[in-house]
Amino acid sequence: MVKYTLAWLSHSRTSDYCAFLMQSSPQDQIPSPPGIVDALIAGFDTVANHLELVLFPLVLDVWLWLGPHLRIHTLVVAVLQDIAALQPPGSENADLYQTALDVWRELSTRINLFAVLRTFPIGIPSLMTGRMPLNTPLGSASLVDLPSWGMVVALWGIFLVIGIVLGTLYFLLTARAATQQEASPPLLKDWVYASGQIFLLAVLWMLSLLFVVTPLSVVAAVMGAMGALGQIALFITIGIALWMLLPLLFAAHGVFVHRLFLLRSILYGVRVARFTMPSTSLFFLSLFVLSRGLDLLWSVPAETSWLTLVGIAGHAFIATALLAASFIYYQRAGDWVQQMLDRVQATRVA
Repeated sequence: MVKYTLAWLSHSRTSDYCAFLMQSSPQDQIPSPPGIVDALIAGFDTVANHLELVLFPLVLDVWLWLGPHLRIHTLVVAVLQDIAALQPPGSENADLYQTALDVWRELSTRINLFAVLRTFPIGIPSLMTGRMPLNTPLGSASLVDLPSWGMVVALWGIFLVIGIVLGTLYFLLTARAATQQEASPPLLKDWVYASGQIFLLAVLWMLSLLFVVTPLSVVAAVMGAMGALGQIALFITIGIALWMLLPLLFAAHGVFVHRLFLLRSILYGVRVARFTMPSTSLFFLSLFVLSRGLDLLWSVPAETSWLTLVGIAGHAFIATALLAASFIYYQRAGDWVQQMLDRVQATRVA
């Protein structure tokens, strides 16, 4: 089905699809787009029936909270001291300069290198990476200052690989449970294949950050300094960028659901999102509001309270349920697009 959809889309135009919708009568009984609420409910039901999936974010957050913290505080302080020595005495911006150094010094006390295990865009969701706790109900966290930047880079690379591999397994198991895949290949084989594709996706994301996001940041800064007209132009630019990036949120779903090669997965995800843009936009907005809103609730308990465990467990369940819902919505949206394309094809033949 996916291959047929990709082939048809590559030889057709969106105008054919739009013309079909305009010419269709009520008697044609055009199927409704996938329901957002139905997908969310199905996602929660999936996790309720497969609670083992919650262990991934649960274990990661408990480790980041109660486990040892690998810090770079000593190294950062040494760098900040060297930078402070470069500041000429009596400078006009001395206070602002010192404030910036103090902020970085305080931030370095909370940085935990284990947080690299939470990778993007595919990875295990974590509540503690945003909180960066220093204290626990058992007392102060065990702090380990790394002795050199070389060790920092080495551990960062190791944790990054581990995070991507474990995150791929988490996504794969969630996709299998959500889409009820019966004739699935062996898990190990599927895991190895998906991990390779996700590493490619990570490379594409880094290249995008380097060649797309960085220039756009410069343009945004220039527009922001142009006054009211620049602010309007910046708002329009951000809106266009979000409209273009929204379909890419399905980029990896085809790897886990249909076992597609990454580029074919991106193409298929973009096409599905384009044909269901209003519904898909509301769906991802719903995911964002639910996720961010409930994260505020889970973060209410102090890091020194055992009630934080409730927040960690709640976050793990909700995050996994929303991920499962995204796979369910993606599958249903793909099926709906296929039905519409079949009707368009039949209309063109007739």
